[in-house]
Amino acid sequence: MQTEIIKLGEFVGHSGSVYALENGLEENLFFSGSSDRFVTQWNVNTFESAAFTAKLPGIIYCIKYIPNYNLLLCGTSEGIIHIINTKEKKEIKALKNHSAPLFAINYSKKNNLIFSSGGDGKISIINPDLLSVQQILTVSNSKVRSLEINFLETELLVACGNEEVKIFSLPDLKLLKSFNANKLATNTAVYHPGSNIILSGGRDAILNIYTTDNYTVEKSIAAHNYAIYDIKFLDDLNLFATASRDKTFKLWNSLQHEFIVRVNAENYLGHTHSVNRLLWLKENQILLSAGDDRKIIAWKIKNVS
Repeated sequence: MQTEIIKLGEFVGHSGSVYALENGLEENLFFSGSSDRFVTQWNVNTFESAAFTAKLPGIIYCIKYIPNYNLLLCGTSEGIIHIINTKEKKEIKALKNHSAPLFAINYSKKNNLIFSSGGDGKISIINPDLLSVQQILTVSNSKVRSLEINFLETELLVACGNEEVKIFSLPDLKLLKSFNANKLATNTAVYHPGSNIILSGGRDAILNIYTTDNYTVEKSIAAHNYAIYDIKFLDDLNLFATASRDKTFKLWNSLQHEFIVRVNAENYLGHTHSVNRLLWLKENQILLSAGDDRKIIAWKIKNVS
């Protein structure tokens, strides 16, 4: 089995680095956020913006769309979550829960809770009905870069800038486990969708693989030349992708955790600067990559015999 990668095109319009990608209002749409302070919705069929653009006061580092509430949450460099009603296309509230830039926002539908984290080492828990803060928890003396929720929505996986990965129970946020992951800083940590495995990546450019039996490193791979910023699983393809400051993203076999292909500017007309974020559009079988070159690139990924 071989993996085929086809570059479909580029979404060009942002005038600054692109840091955030998120699913859009329909299957063929997605949102992006940038240092130009714009959040924009795009159409993967036409490669044009799709009637939704908002200018915010700060650099946009993270976005979360919550369809059942028609809410788009945008976290900025000012530590503010700007909450936009997607039906009315207007901001309805701004929450100042953090004293430093926001890096991650996630939502648990089962527990009906919104979580945010940032450079102040804190996690805030937000009630989506009231759009008010229920709790603020200090979890690190450094930045909190990513927040991931497991399939059963019973755990919150947290990547910290002080090298740690922490796991909290949901919904009560009791600390279940803490362990050192990537040297210098852990930028991202994710659950494997089909097994008891956690993956992490960080400033040391290392991809670490752990089992949840004992949380020790089962495999450590020198995956990139510079920091790893994002890890995304490609549902149904037995693949995952890693994005890096080294201007590439790589595809890996998610069963054996083996390297498949390096996608760069020279061989695939990929990014010319740091790749900051990835998004897998499952229904379209399209992987999106976003970077400091102000571009978002769409890739058709498929396995061929």
